[in-house]
Formats: sequence, structure tokens, C-alpha cells
Amino acid sequence: RRTPALLDPAGDHSLAKAIVDLRQWMSETQMLEGDVGRRLDLALDRRALPFEAGEEARYQVLWKGGGAVNLPAGEAVFRVEPGAAPRGAGRAGFRFELLVTTAAWISAFFEARDRFWSLTGPSLDPLVHVQELHEGRRHVTRTMTFDAGRRRVIVGTGPPDALQDAVEFPWVSAVRDPLGAFYEARAADFDAAPRHVIPVSNAGRAYTL
Repeated sequence: RRTPALLDPAGDHSLAKAIVDLRQWMSETQMLEGDVGRRLDLALDRRALPFEAGEEARYQVLWKGGGAVNLPAGEAVFRVEPGAAPRGAGRAGFRFELLVTTAAWISAFFEARDRFWSLTGPSLDPLVHVQELHEGRRHVTRTMTFDAGRRRVIVGTGPPDALQDAVEFPWVSAVRDPLGAFYEARAADFDAAPRHVIPVSNAGRAYTL
């Protein structure tokens, strides 16, 4: 098991807030206007990534109450697995997964077990992103398929092999899925360029990270 370089559990306490906010980040629309800076250019084929298949990182999700005590409210587990090699890529891509679960005391009145997973190419270009939301009595599966050939993002309910109510949205240049964007940010070379912009498509909503 290897801890990601940019996610140090012993580091800044703002990490806990970042994990808590990740669920909200995946569901809310954000649109940054004006000068968004220089677009991220990773040159992924020419340098090593800071993660690899087999990596797993576990983080405790904290709920900041009215006082100074941070109560353990759940767990977020990130995993990196090998993906299939897209046609013509020559190299295998990645399968990213994030599992977020509530702690027992939270589950007594509201239980959540949300799983997000993405398939990408070797350069993190998006192929499929799935959100399996199990929150109380609400069970919803939402799938996004990225069709680079047609430059469309197809969004629907249900798993990828049984998509329903599909709607197509325009392709954004250099777009990433919500989970793939998180790993692309980890791979960014902030020493070479301190400001990066990653376009994200999330269930038909476009924003930048």
C-alpha cells in the first residue's frame, strides 16, 4: 500500500475537509468565469505518474461540530486498478474507485454507501464514469459515457450496459470525468506551472477544477 504524495494524512488538517467536500464537489455545478489561467498539460506519456495500479488510500471523514472536537463520521477509500487498453492505445488505462461510507453512529439515522468509479485511457482521457449512490432509501446509479469520436458525453441512469433515459451533451476540449480529474490534479507539475485548469463534465454539468 502506498500513500499518495499529495494526500498526506499526517499533513494539513484541511485534508479532512477536502474529503468531506469531495461528495459535494461531484454533485454541484461550478463555473469559473474570466481568466481561468493556463490549461493543464501533463505530458503523461513522457513522465512517471505519482500513482499506479494497486494503490489504496484510506481517509477518515470528520464532522466538525459546534465545538473544537472533530467527530469521526465515515471513511473514504480511494483505489487505483488496471483498466483495459483502449483501441490503438497500446497501453492499459486505469480504473479509479472511490468508496464513501458513513460511520455506525451516523448510519443509525442516515446511512450512506456511495461508490464512484471511472475507466480512463493511459493518459487519463475519460471513457466511463459511474456513480452508485446508496443514501438511506435512495438508490440511484448514474452513468456517463465519453465518446471522443463523436465528441459527445452521454448521460443516463442505470449501469453502463443498461443505460436508460440517455441524454447527450457537447464535448469540452481536454475534458475529464469527476474522479479522473482528481487524479490528473495529483499528476500536475505545479513546479513548472503553479496554475492549472482541468475541465470537468459531471452528469451534463460542465465546470473547471
